[in-house]
Amino acid sequence: MAEREAPSLRDWNEWRRVCALDRCVHRTRVGLQAFAHNRFRSLIRRYAHRTGTEEPGALASGIGPREAWHLLESRFVVQSTRRGKRYKDWLFARLERSADPPLDVIQGGATLILRDAVREYLRKEFAPPRTRSLHGPLHSSTGDPITLEELLPGEHDVAEEAARREYQRLAAEHARSFFAGADARERVVILARGLGISFASPTVEGAAGRRKSVLSQAYRRFVERMAAELRRLYPEEDGASLVMLGRMTLEAVTDRVVEWAKSENRFEPFFLFIEEGNDAGQETAPA
Repeated sequence: MAEREAPSLRDWNEWRRVCALDRCVHRTRVGLQAFAHNRFRSLIRRYAHRTGTEEPGALASGIGPREAWHLLESRFVVQSTRRGKRYKDWLFARLERSADPPLDVIQGGATLILRDAVREYLRKEFAPPRTRSLHGPLHSSTGDPITLEELLPGEHDVAEEAARREYQRLAAEHARSFFAGADARERVVILARGLGISFASPTVEGAAGRRKSVLSQAYRRFVERMAAELRRLYPEEDGASLVMLGRMTLEAVTDRVVEWAKSENRFEPFFLFIEEGNDAGQETAPA
């Protein structure tokens, strides 16, 4: 079978439209199967050490382009994120949240999903020597039988991992505009909150020229304005996703404000306040 280096965006969209690769035209089938096969072989080489073999090529000898695509497509169709969204839907939904080239976004997400498929394939077909079953009983200090599965963390969700990285990238991008749009008083309260200094501290009130009640309102207005803008930009996102993005964005804005303040002489008392361990007026937790 002749292979191309990578499928085109048109190939991915055709597969999305007709639902199954076998129903796509020959050119699309060749391109997507070649993509899956190339990524499969690369991932096999990356994770071969887990099987104890020194011949990664032997691990992939029975997997051709068609079989590699089947591994990937099976996860697209069957697997879902913890929020219930099918991986196939998630793959294309990523386009709405990314400014990167669409083909890169799709193929990056597909590679993440195939990575988990390869790990599962190696675990099932080439278990390393002295491997202990997750379901096998272990000795317990209480005498009750427990298994490795009970001691390990919950199932890894590649979609949520990728989403978190995308939110971090988006947060960094939005932080630039929110920082630029913050007025002087808002920057003071963001700085104070980031350093854990109470708005009632004379250091903060003196820098802002306002009392605590006014400063608390200024901080709340900034956060509400930021949240409203994120809702406007991402109307299709669910509440939990927007909360995550909002928190990351606020953290990124705070980091920018702190770095900016370090170069402003008038904010030196804020940092001296922290270095001297002045607990009077420091907040124990954000509101």
